[in-house]
Amino acid sequence: MLASGAGIVAVNAAVRLAPAADIHFAGDGKFYGTAHAAALADFRGLLVTCSHQRIEPPAKRLLWRRPGAAGGRKLPALSEDRSRLHGACSGGLALNLVYLLAADPIFLGGYDFRPGPGGETHWHEGYSWPCRARDEGLWRSSFMPAIAAMAPALAAAGRRVYNLNPASLLRAFPFATLPEALEAARRGAHAEALVL
Repeated sequence: MLASGAGIVAVNAAVRLAPAADIHFAGDGKFYGTAHAAALADFRGLLVTCSHQRIEPPAKRLLWRRPGAAGGRKLPALSEDRSRLHGACSGGLALNLVYLLAADPIFLGGYDFRPGPGGETHWHEGYSWPCRARDEGLWRSSFMPAIAAMAPALAAAGRRVYNLNPASLLRAFPFATLPEALEAARRGAHAEALVL
């Protein structure tokens, strides 16, 4: 899959934008209770989740661990174990997934961590939970720090990660443009991943 060429990972509802993605990833069961989950009925790629809910079609399940203390020991920000992912949100978990699949370079799309003009917490409609003011605090206190903490381990492993949104609040990775990402995929010299 990714180890042999370019790949696209659609996170949560991004599967509607990229129905031909190689992998669909949802970090928790909330996604499967939305209207967007219907987009998976005809999905031909690999489904991966950390959810323990029964879902259709069946998906490959990985364990989910938040980085930090667990059982009296500190977990690293990035998992090296192919059966578990570390992260605090679906985007961070998906980043750990493509790392484990040997992707390099990795291009992040949609990792902006900014509320929409009306306070929206997601770029799309259709989630059943309401937008809450606390979500922005959660992004700043949990989601972004967990992803940023992965940066040193990714760099030490020689993985290049680029954020495709220069307006993003996530500043742990250098920025690139979508044309640069597409050119890297066209060249095909490495196993690139575009994570949406």
